[in-house]
Amino acid sequence: MCGITGIISPPGKATVPERLGALSAAIRHRGPDGHGYHAWSPDSGGRFGDEPEIARGHRIALAHRRLAIIDLSADGRQPMTTADGRVTIILNGEIYNYLEIKKELEALGRRFDSTSDTEVLLQAYAQWGSGCLARLTGMWAFAILDNSTGELFLARDPFGIKPLYYMIVDGAFVFASEVHALLTYPGAPRRINAAALHDYLRFGFTDRFDATMVAGILALPAAHFVTIAADRPAEVRPQRYWQIDLGAAPRRMSRDDAAAELRDMVRRNVELHLRSDVPVAIALSGGMDSAAIAMLEKEQRREQETCTFSFIAESPEINEEAWIDLLIEQSAVNGRKIKVDPQALSGELDNLIRAADEPISTTSIFAQSKIFTAARAAGFKVILSGQGADEIFAGYLPYLSSRLRGLLGKGQLADAIRFIRACRRENKVSPSYLITHLLGQLATGSIERAMRRIAGQPTMPPWLNKAWFDRHGVVPRGVSRNRRDAPLKSHLANTLFDYTLPAILRHTDRTSMAHSLECRVPFLTTELAEFAYSLPDDYLIDVEGRTKSILRQAMRGIVPSEILDRRDKIGFDTPQRQWMAANMDSWDAILKSDAFRAIPAFDHRTVAQDWRAMMADPGRVDARLWRWLNLARWSDINAIEYS
Repeated sequence: MCGITGIISPPGKATVPERLGALSAAIRHRGPDGHGYHAWSPDSGGRFGDEPEIARGHRIALAHRRLAIIDLSADGRQPMTTADGRVTIILNGEIYNYLEIKKELEALGRRFDSTSDTEVLLQAYAQWGSGCLARLTGMWAFAILDNSTGELFLARDPFGIKPLYYMIVDGAFVFASEVHALLTYPGAPRRINAAALHDYLRFGFTDRFDATMVAGILALPAAHFVTIAADRPAEVRPQRYWQIDLGAAPRRMSRDDAAAELRDMVRRNVELHLRSDVPVAIALSGGMDSAAIAMLEKEQRREQETCTFSFIAESPEINEEAWIDLLIEQSAVNGRKIKVDPQALSGELDNLIRAADEPISTTSIFAQSKIFTAARAAGFKVILSGQGADEIFAGYLPYLSSRLRGLLGKGQLADAIRFIRACRRENKVSPSYLITHLLGQLATGSIERAMRRIAGQPTMPPWLNKAWFDRHGVVPRGVSRNRRDAPLKSHLANTLFDYTLPAILRHTDRTSMAHSLECRVPFLTTELAEFAYSLPDDYLIDVEGRTKSILRQAMRGIVPSEILDRRDKIGFDTPQRQWMAANMDSWDAILKSDAFRAIPAFDHRTVAQDWRAMMADPGRVDARLWRWLNLARWSDINAIEYS
C-alpha cells in the first residue's frame, strides 16, 4: 500500500519540481517508509532520483510514497524500472496472486531481481500489456510509463478498492491517490460539483462512476484503464476491462455443490490476502463476514497469534460485544476492544474530514478511525475487513424487495406469499416495507417526480435551495434502477459499483491510510463476485428470507452456528443520533459560522428552523445534520467555491 502521483506537461512545457514535491508531500501518510521520483523527456528518456528536483526540465514526472508490506528491502522501492529500461511503474496496492503469476512469467523466460509483487506486475505488463489486468487478484491503482514513447498507462482494480484521481490544468494531466493532493497544484479547480453535492445532501453518497465533489477533478472508475499520450495529455478516454454479466443464465449446480465450491473459494482468497512480510490483524465485528476471515486466518496460521480489533458501542441496540466475545472465546484469538468517547467527535471532525478527502457519509468513520489507530499503535501495518460480502452475497434488507420482485416477475405467487410471511416472521420486515421498496424500484425517475407532484410532495426537500440547483442544471434523481430481467442481481451490482460500497471503500482507504495502515478486503475478488452472480437468486436469498443464504451454508463448520443463524446483524453501525446529540454546542457554532452561511445550496431559513427543533429535542437529530456539518467544514478547509 502506498501513494502515487504524477504530471504530464503539455508539449513545450516542463514539470515544475516544487509542484511535484507538493503533490508527493500531500500523500506522505500513505507511504512513510520511503519515496522516489522518476522523470522523462523525449530527448533524455527516463531518470530515477530521491528528490523532486530531478523533474526539472522534464515533460513527465512520477512520484511514489512507500508503505513496505511485501519485500521490505531496498529492492522493493519505487518507481521501479525493468532491467532494459523500457517501462517504469508506481503502484498503490497489492497483487495477492503475484507468486502464481511470477511462476508463469519465469516459464516464459522472464527474470526477477526482487521478491516484490510490484516487479511481478511490471513484468506482467511488459509481457501482456493491458491483458495483464485479467490475471490479477488484488487491489491496485498504478501508473506505468513507457520510457521509449512517454505513453502513460493507468489502471484501477475491478472494485475501486484503491483510489486514483486526475485533472487537466493548463493542458497538463495531473493525477494522485487523493483529491486533496491535487488541490495543492496551482490552478487546480475548486468549484463545487452541484450534482454530486445534491447526491451527498440527499442520499449521503457521492461516489458515482467518475464524479467527485469538485468539478474538474475526476476519479478513474473502478475496472477501468486509460492510456495518456505524451503529446496529447489532455485527451483522457477511460476504457472498461471487466464487468459482471447480469444477463447470463444461472449455472446449474446443487446448493450443496455450490456451498462446497464457495467454501474453497473463500478459504483460498483469505489465504491469498494473508500474504505479507509484516504482521496482519483483523477488524472483527459480531457478524459472519469478519468472523469467517478470523476463523480461516486462525485455521491457516495456527502457529501465529491472531489479533483482532473490535468497536464496542455503548448503545445496547447495536452493541455486538456478546457476539464478539463468543468469537474470541471459540477462536482463541487475542481480541482487543475499542470504545469511543462521543464527546470527542466534534474535536476530531476536521481531522476526519481531512483524512476522508470528501464529506463523510456517517459517524461510523469515527469508530473505524479508532480501530485503525489502535491497530497501528499495536504495530500492525495490515488489517483485514469483511467489507463487500453484503454487496456480493445479498446481505442487506433492501435486497429483500428485489428478491420479491423476482419471484413475482416469474409468476411464483405461492413462493412470493411464503417469502413475505417469512420476512415478517424472521427478519421483522413488514409487508408494507417490501411493497413500498418494490414500487420504488418500478418507478423511473420521471414517473417518480410526476407521482410526487400529484401527491403534493416536493421533488427536492425544502431545506435545499431548489433555485440554486435548478440554475446549475441538477435534476433530482434517485438511485440506479434495477433491471426487470434480473432485479436482485442488478440491485447487487448497483450497490457494488454505483452507490453504497464505493463510498464505504473510499472512507476505509482514507481512514486506514491516514494511519499508514493497509486495509484488505478478502471478499472483494472477481472470482467470488462472478461466482455469486452466476447462482440462482434462491441461493443468495432463499424463500425463507435468509440473506446471504449460500455463504451461511458455505461457512457452516467454520463460523460458529450462533453467528451464522443471526438475523439481526445490521452492518458496522454507530449510535449516530446519540453521538451527534452529545456535541450540540459545537454543531451550533458550525451552523452559525460564516462558512456555513456562505453555502448557497441551502435554504438557510428552513435549515435554521429545523436546527432549532433539533436543539430543543435532540431526539429529532437525523442524518441531515451530519451532512450539513461535514459540508461546511470540508468546504472551509478546502476553500471550495460556490457560484
